[in-house]
Amino acid sequence: MTKLQFIPPQWKVAQIIMLLKPGKQPEDPKSYRPISLLPIPSKIYESLLLLRILPLVEQHKIIPDHQFGFRRKHATVDQIHRLINEIDKSFESKEYCASVFLDISQAFDRVWHEGLLFKIKSSLPNYICQILESFIQNRRFVVQHGEALSRLCDINAGVPQSACWGHYSTLSTPLTYQPQTV
Repeated sequence: MTKLQFIPPQWKVAQIIMLLKPGKQPEDPKSYRPISLLPIPSKIYESLLLLRILPLVEQHKIIPDHQFGFRRKHATVDQIHRLINEIDKSFESKEYCASVFLDISQAFDRVWHEGLLFKIKSSLPNYICQILESFIQNRRFVVQHGEALSRLCDINAGVPQSACWGHYSTLSTPLTYQPQTV
């Protein structure tokens, strides 16, 4: 399939099950946590694809050094040490230091496909871009609640929350800049 640069449509249908949150009222739709189940062949293929993509991402420094999410050998504790070092340097040089931390609600669910593909096309080989484009386009889902099943619906934004797409969701935001002391 890598040579075909095509993902079978069956692999792009997610089954969403609704789990009741503990202590919540079953009558309230907000009381449920949606869990998206992806086809197993799709997950296996995505893992194999990631093995091809990671060396390219690291070789071409597509993800900045200061981006720690979804990267090997980049733990949260390392980022905390880096932050403390920046604060120490600011104190020593008697300069101001400010930091902004963002937790973007539903970040994976809101990724703009065309924007993400544009960024990917500027940094990865064409054959990989075409595979990734096939992977996120024409995705669909069905919701199951108990025995009830919804009709098949299209997914127009967002990416699966998986190892492969975690890397590219970080590319979809222009907010990661090299820290600077002002």
